[in-house]
Amino acid sequence: MASGTWYTDAVKWAAANGIVSGIGGGRYDPNAPITRQDLAVILARYADFMGIALPGARSYTVFTDDADIANYAKEAIERFFAAGITGGYPDSSMKPQGEATRAEVAVMLMRFLEAME
Repeated sequence: MASGTWYTDAVKWAAANGIVSGIGGGRYDPNAPITRQDLAVILARYADFMGIALPGARSYTVFTDDADIANYAKEAIERFFAAGITGGYPDSSMKPQGEATRAEVAVMLMRFLEAME
């Protein structure tokens, strides 16, 4: 991560507070695409840090690709599904390691903010 960029202080704050952990070796790549599971993990860690309780409006659905969800992301995916922040695809998959599109990020952020109200 380059120092002095517009996001440097935000990444340092998030790292210092356990919200992000980088790509290994103390390195960060804020310009890399984010996966759906990593977005859920980051938002879940932020919610925990801020003491935000998310609603549990629905039961978790097992997706056809549940085995593809990384162990570190399972709880976040389940919590965000239960809160209605994230969902699956019409083919009953989650695509947890798929790149989150701009639209998916926008929807997750909007639903996350709504869930906090």
